[in-house]
Amino acid sequence: MNSDPLLISGKYWKISLNRYETKARIGAYQHERLLPQRLRLNVSVYVEKGAAPVSELSEVFNYDRVIEAIEAVVQEGHIDLQETLLERTAERLLKYPEVAAVQIGSEKPDAYSKAESIGVEAFFSKDKERIKTE
Repeated sequence: MNSDPLLISGKYWKISLNRYETKARIGAYQHERLLPQRLRLNVSVYVEKGAAPVSELSEVFNYDRVIEAIEAVVQEGHIDLQETLLERTAERLLKYPEVAAVQIGSEKPDAYSKAESIGVEAFFSKDKERIKTE
């Protein structure tokens, strides 16, 4: 059973991009500034459902926009913090009128030799009142 309150509300579609891998110049330490490193992202975009049933491709959120947002931020240049990457990516996605919220996480799989990865996850919403599920 799904416990996601936004999905339970019945008001949103949840579009999920899982374990998307890219390379980014990311990290606050000097050695991390030298070369791009692997970065994995999980992104869920909550899109408001319309009143009518969906039957056409033109009526849904274009999934490519999620990847485009990630890559646009990565291409801007070096980023010190994963948190900054998440904020900038979510900000781009929230500019679309139909997007109400974004859940996003990133992982650096090569940061620590004794761990699978180190990551950060966050939730961003356009308007907190708009996503209440009560």
